Amino acid sequence: SLPVDKEKSLLRHVVLLSVEKEHEHRVINGLIELKDKINAVLDIECGADVSVEKRSKGFTHCFIITFRSNDDLEIYQKHEAHQAYLKVLTETKTGKLVLDYMT
Repeated sequence: SLPVDKEKSLLRHVVLLSVEKEHEHRVINGLIELKDKINAVLDIECGADVSVEKRSKGFTHCFIITFRSNDDLEIYQKHEAHQAYLKVLTETKTGKLVLDYMT
């Protein structure tokens, strides 16, 4: 693994979503709105796949959610707004892939 400066490190929570067009607005905006609802979130960066390589395996959008620590990620994951958002993903049959890394 790469060396990490614990004093300056941030946790990046990467979420890839496979969003159907008809649910795009609800799914995308729902995740972006979590930044205003959960104080543990430092930043949310997002974008739609624009790759010409066509290797996305069906994933249409990428989100990078930044936290100060694993503890903040845990606060986010347990927060009622995040739990409600997970239900939106289930209702809309949105596929997801998640990984975390430290900077």
